[in-house]
Amino acid sequence: MKYCQVDAGQKHSALLARGEVSAWGENEEGQLGDGSYDDQATMSPGPDITDGTRIDCGFYHTLCLRKDGTVWAWGRNNYGQLGDGSNSERNTPVRVDALTSIVSISAGYQTSQAVGSDGTVWGWGDNRYGQLGDGTQEDRNTPQRTVGIAGVRAVSVGVWHSLALKSDGTVWAWGHNQYGQLGDGGYQDSLTPVQVRDLTDVIAVSAGACSSLALKSDRTVWAWGQNSTGQLGDGTTSLDFHGAQFD
Repeated sequence: MKYCQVDAGQKHSALLARGEVSAWGENEEGQLGDGSYDDQATMSPGPDITDGTRIDCGFYHTLCLRKDGTVWAWGRNNYGQLGDGSNSERNTPVRVDALTSIVSISAGYQTSQAVGSDGTVWGWGDNRYGQLGDGTQEDRNTPQRTVGIAGVRAVSVGVWHSLALKSDGTVWAWGHNQYGQLGDGGYQDSLTPVQVRDLTDVIAVSAGACSSLALKSDRTVWAWGQNSTGQLGDGTTSLDFHGAQFD
């Protein structure tokens, strides 16, 4: 089976088609993965990958899931977000250390996460607010297992918080919570996953900068967190609003 997907990061974009990666945009830190540091104003051949199944662009780094269940990364690596055991930027793909049987990936601001076929969650990179969910605030340059959660189908990493969708349709969150983006009814950061309140039957999630979104099986969309510019879509710009529904 061949896959086609496009994704955008901070100043770069990538296309995955027929297993191969094309990329364009800024390349100052090697985030296009083509072996150079030259910006590209048009779609250009990216890294030498022919069996990709998923691509995800972070702030200045990129992740690719390959058919064999391994994860490969390139670009900025100042917090270890490439997961290769170093903090050196890369302009060609490096394998994320020790990960196998991966089914889902997400590249955030300076953090990366992956879901294994067994429903476990793994994270690496920036961890200043506990967004890796390993119970610490220590940055990691190799994958660490997120504690206290299993049965996960997909993850989404924002700037400093993370969301996980479990197979039972519930949503769990961890990391930064200044604006209530964890959805647990409070504002306290969490170093381990907490359940988003009063939310079930979810089929997809997406973590923004300081807000969160969920799509339910009834096709309604729910949002919570920062709303200073109306990013919750509820018709307000209330800073204190922690839940919104819109069709």
